[in-house]
Amino acid sequence: MTTHLQAAALKPEAHEIRHLYASRSTTRHLEIAYLALPAIIFALGFLEWWAAISISVLLGIACFLVFTERSERPSSTSAAYVGVCAAAVVLFLAGFPDGPFAWDWIKHWALVNALGTEPWPVVLELGGVERHLRFYLGAYLVPAFSHKLFPTIDLHFALGAWFFGGFALVFRTVCALGATKWQSVAAAILLILLGGADAFAEHVARGLQGLPAAPWFGIHYEAWAVHIFRLPIEFSSFLTALVWVPHQSIATFLVTGLILFNDRRGGLGAAALGFGLLSLWSPYGMIGLFPLMLLLAWEKRRELLEWHTATKVLAGASIALCMVAYLSTELPSGGACFSCLPNRIHLLPDLLFFWLVELVSFALILRGHITRDITCVISLAILLVLPLLHGQTPDLVMRASMGPLFVLGVRSIQTILQEGSAKFATLSLVLALALCAPAAVSEAIYIRTGARAHAAFDSRDPLGEEWIRAGAATKTTYSVREFFELCGWGYLPQYFSKEQPRMLRDSQK
Repeated sequence: MTTHLQAAALKPEAHEIRHLYASRSTTRHLEIAYLALPAIIFALGFLEWWAAISISVLLGIACFLVFTERSERPSSTSAAYVGVCAAAVVLFLAGFPDGPFAWDWIKHWALVNALGTEPWPVVLELGGVERHLRFYLGAYLVPAFSHKLFPTIDLHFALGAWFFGGFALVFRTVCALGATKWQSVAAAILLILLGGADAFAEHVARGLQGLPAAPWFGIHYEAWAVHIFRLPIEFSSFLTALVWVPHQSIATFLVTGLILFNDRRGGLGAAALGFGLLSLWSPYGMIGLFPLMLLLAWEKRRELLEWHTATKVLAGASIALCMVAYLSTELPSGGACFSCLPNRIHLLPDLLFFWLVELVSFALILRGHITRDITCVISLAILLVLPLLHGQTPDLVMRASMGPLFVLGVRSIQTILQEGSAKFATLSLVLALALCAPAAVSEAIYIRTGARAHAAFDSRDPLGEEWIRAGAATKTTYSVREFFELCGWGYLPQYFSKEQPRMLRDSQK
């Protein structure tokens, strides 16, 4: 049922942009622990000792301050229970226990296997040259460290358990929006299904281009704009982000939650700490959330003068600055192209169709809220700008969009739960789900069947390209060398550098 506070918040004056959704407190201890533990392991296992000790002490103090703060809202048992169940479903859709996994998991297994078996910092001979591992490793460090500490712990099990914990925290954040158990269940289902109308876009485009008809299910639709417009732009649904790139999406979604849902006091410090820790998980995720982080900092600027908030901000900034130095060593090109912006105005007709397809479901659910709630407005602005800044690869648009899309998803779920069974709201929801659900269901089938449906397409067909056709990681024992042999040696500079990355201590080799 909608409270008077929520009802008032949902009825602002016309055209006024403000917070339409009532503030709510939530626990943040587990989220910070999940994000911070890999950072401490990274500091002690990889960095020069002066940096390792300094960062570990700062992070330890900041985490202690977060852990000792009392939340104004006790954790919902039903939300936690539903979150665990939803996490198990997503873990199964991702491929556990026995696969197949999405194509990106060749990389996940290769990196966690290298981290679990090689001395730290990792140096491998590739192409006849010693190369240093240089990547945002947050998602892999706890499983790898667990295996190093206790070799009887299987790396396959450790990585699955770690991602399962992350999925559970993400779903707990969303399920806590529900006032009842069944609302929590509805919130979890909505998060799995929400996304763009990718399936319809692909079928319409194929019809216009005279390509053979494709089956509706078992197809990976999310690269449709790459096929049609020949532009490296793509927005991922929440399910796709979780099962393809959990090493980035889990942390990005958790930090988005820290920014959106913060207690009256202490919220800025926890969000700033989480935002800094995100640098070890997803620098692209940081880019997409930066404007929202600035909004929170401005609104709670007075808290910056409090020592406990300043300590958390300093701890987050320390790991972020360290990661900037580490990742910028021999940084490969292909990121955002700001100078290209004036020359891309001619792309607007294509991009208008792209934005329509990817955002129509959220617009149908949020309706006027999408242009009046300040967090929705900022997220929408980011999503409109990102495709115009695309680089040579889709990575920037795909990954920097995760946080803003999660904002729209969370706000959509809040709107649905608050509006209840209002007739117009129900019709909008049904239409929105009819547009986006086929792509989500198809993605789940695509992964669980090992891309079987794509085998019928000719190699010259966009849906028959080698990577999308192969489409699956079929084992958990991939090595780094196998990863590059299967996916292409052109990816080597993205993960390894010839020069020792800055801030790293000398290899133990």
